[in-house]
Amino acid sequence: MPSSGNKGAKSPEVRRILILKWGALGDLVAATPAIKAIRQAFPRAKITLFSNPPYEEIAPAGTLTDEVILFKRHREFCKLLVNIKTHKWDAAFNLSWNSDRSAILCYLSFAPLRVGSGGPGWLGFLYNRRVPPFAKNRHEIDRHLDIVRALGIPTGNVKPFTFISEKAKQEAETGLRNLGISEKSLLIGIHPGASSLEKSWGEENYGWLGKEIIRRYQADLMVTWGPKEEQMATRVVLASGKRAFISPQTIKVENLAALISCCKIYICNCSGPMNVALALNTPIVALLGTTLPEEWGTYGEAHRTLKSPTKKTQDIPRDLVLQVIGELLEKQGYKPW
Repeated sequence: MPSSGNKGAKSPEVRRILILKWGALGDLVAATPAIKAIRQAFPRAKITLFSNPPYEEIAPAGTLTDEVILFKRHREFCKLLVNIKTHKWDAAFNLSWNSDRSAILCYLSFAPLRVGSGGPGWLGFLYNRRVPPFAKNRHEIDRHLDIVRALGIPTGNVKPFTFISEKAKQEAETGLRNLGISEKSLLIGIHPGASSLEKSWGEENYGWLGKEIIRRYQADLMVTWGPKEEQMATRVVLASGKRAFISPQTIKVENLAALISCCKIYICNCSGPMNVALALNTPIVALLGTTLPEEWGTYGEAHRTLKSPTKKTQDIPRDLVLQVIGELLEKQGYKPW
């Protein structure tokens, strides 16, 4: 049992752990380092995670936790409460610290150890191990890790996680090989999609960038896409010219992750795919507008985050993006032709 940080406090044995975490794709990926740290600290405990459907694709049961129970966040509160109360929990971690419902569910687990943030609002008293409400400029990954550290759990050398099956790896490699792209090829990935126009660098910018990358480095350019983004991705491919192609449809998160892992660099807006890429070894160039880099930028020295001088992502200078890409490629031994 890790130290709680309270001298003289006697901690009970932890055999069954509840973790509460739900949100969008990026939110869930950002929580995986904390979940991984809990798993490493309690290797013999049974860990159950309550989350919404995207999580099962990121880390299915048997990877970071023993059990994953999925629900629709706003419709199944009572069902979730009944499920929680049917078990005897030794510890409960609320990683959805900005959710009132999650804070209440953590308390109603009646776990002797209830760990969370001092927020939201006045509900911090529901925990008996907590950190103060989070200030701005704290990275989302570190916010999750801070909650885990409240129980004295070490969090060194923990990075985001996303699951990739052998089948997904083979499908990605085979698909690229059929296009004449091998492990030795200089494959650059671009994801022009975003949750809103304000968060996107824009089709014209990505089309220009793709064309310049191909011209300068003789690279192969893969444009990935998500729901309702196929036409946009196709237009970026057409603007980029020869050696650019649209990726296969990525039905699951692991399919997207497998393709990204084959790239030498991945260029994207602040989006779910950016957070998926953080769990891989592929260097990222992330383009941010209104989003604060301190909170949602790339995480780790291998990546670069570019913030717009205004609140519009499209105002990030083209030459600056190309310069940063060149710097990352040069570290890998690639130089302009």
